Amino acid sequence: MYKPDHPHNKRGYIREHRLVVESIIGKYLFKENDVHHINKIRSDNRANNLMVFSNRSAHIRYERGGIVNQSEIIFDGRS
Repeated sequence: MYKPDHPHNKRGYIREHRLVVESIIGKYLFKENDVHHINKIRSDNRANNLMVFSNRSAHIRYERGGIVNQSEIIFDGRS
């Protein structure tokens, strides 16, 4: 989506899934925060389909079934 005033925009655009989460939590995500689509459909940006991890490493560990600390999960749309 075109949001030139967003602090983390790329050429004026920000990904919709990031905007959805930011509107729910009431603050901007950091660049290193990584958004996961629970059902693996990247165009499905419903809040209950999104999780946000503190970084890419935590996201990859989650995807591979590894251990992810609760503190590494910034948002979980399932709860």
